[in-house]
Amino acid sequence: MWRVILIFLILPLWTTMVLSADANDLSSQTLKESQAFSLQHFHWFPKNQVEPQYQKINNLYAKEGALDLLDQITGLTARKYENKNHRVINNKYEGGHSEEAAAASCLLQAPKYPVTMPAKDGTKVTFSVNNIQGLILKVIKKLYRMDNPFASVRNSKNRNKVFEKYLEMFKNHYRQGMPFVVVRQSTNCPYFFSAYDQAVLSSSTTSTSNGSQITYSINLDNSACEHETAQEITFFQYLDPNNKIISSNYQNQNEVGLTILLVEPVGDLKERSTWIKYSKPTNPFVDPGLVFDIYMDSLKEPQTN
Repeated sequence: MWRVILIFLILPLWTTMVLSADANDLSSQTLKESQAFSLQHFHWFPKNQVEPQYQKINNLYAKEGALDLLDQITGLTARKYENKNHRVINNKYEGGHSEEAAAASCLLQAPKYPVTMPAKDGTKVTFSVNNIQGLILKVIKKLYRMDNPFASVRNSKNRNKVFEKYLEMFKNHYRQGMPFVVVRQSTNCPYFFSAYDQAVLSSSTTSTSNGSQITYSINLDNSACEHETAQEITFFQYLDPNNKIISSNYQNQNEVGLTILLVEPVGDLKERSTWIKYSKPTNPFVDPGLVFDIYMDSLKEPQTN
């Protein structure tokens, strides 16, 4: 099943798009659709080094963190590789593993229980739910595909079609109950991905000296994580006295534009063979098959003696 991903890109303030179509027919409606898919929450694991007391639950290269525990089982050096290649120092504005976390939130059931496994030295290692999420994010690359059906529109001179297609997406795709992802971009942080599963699209019409103005407000929220910041996107359409659209523009608090991606799993993510065949780990010392085994065990309710 396709999942809708909304990606918002920085554009100049009040970007204007001239449209020739009739006014959109949502001016007197409010849409609030129940979701058919329950959005999950995966931590995004920043790459910048956080304060020492928080490192093992945030930095995958930390001692006693997810990769350190994995090394105790495999005898490999995943933590060392991560520390050398994926650690960001003195930079609090970076996206970490937010893309992978957003994709996992849309496509996977979140781990439920800790998993204990034997270590190389004969002791036992216990992976917390947080640890297991971190391992998944290291191997989820290439387990999903992203398609941008509006790339040709966005990259062409006829960018006015983006606005129409965006509203069309909310009328058609969102009603199917699919989660989506907002990607915030700023001068300090190239991209940051966040998953959402709730949206309310409302609109109102006011008269102007030259015709009328339709204001669309899209309120996005996340039921899986109470700490996720809600987003509001506002669009405007200006109509002539004959209800023909003269121009359109959009903005939010961060002065963003938009495009739309669709994300789809490459196969059955409940099958180990899919992970082994398609996964492209961002750390070569993390085995997708082993991560799959740990993940599957985390979904099973622990046996009581």
